[in-house]
Amino acid sequence: MTNESLASASSAVATLAPQALHAFVFAAVVPCALLVGIGFLARHFTRPRTAGTTRCLGFRQLLVRGFACGLSFGIFTLLPIPFTVTVIIASGLCIFAASVLAWRGTFPVASVFVAVAGMMLGTVTVEILTNIVYELEFGTNATANWSTSLTIMWILYAIPSSIIALLFAGLAAQTRRPQPADAPTRVHAHTR
Repeated sequence: MTNESLASASSAVATLAPQALHAFVFAAVVPCALLVGIGFLARHFTRPRTAGTTRCLGFRQLLVRGFACGLSFGIFTLLPIPFTVTVIIASGLCIFAASVLAWRGTFPVASVFVAVAGMMLGTVTVEILTNIVYELEFGTNATANWSTSLTIMWILYAIPSSIIALLFAGLAAQTRRPQPADAPTRVHAHTR
């Protein structure tokens, strides 16, 4: 590499860094923080899940697992298959993952918001990093319409995932393990 190409690359990085930070903060961090806040609020108004034999997940575990799912969905969208097919499959996988995470959450309804926040944080991270690489490597103007592409991503992934996962969370909240008060009383054969 020549000094001119290094200078142009460093100037491109210097101009992209503030744009990427702005896009990441306003398209990922702020909406995800709002969703987690809504999850904490919903936690106070819902009861914990008592049914099932599987271990229930707390908010931190939901956020980490949602972030891992979001990263994998973001990487999945980079596969060389038609865009419409990619979006349909990725949206379906987001719905499935959000529903499973909500079902496994200690507070199912509140878990929906935390799981979707983690998934969208991971997906938006991959999208922003991909746009930066495209801009630096190919010189495309991929970063010009960040707000549009990230808004569409929230519409395609977060809204359907939240709606379907809330339905599953409602089912999970309605199921409960039989309590000892529900069990028939025993009649003791011996009396003293």
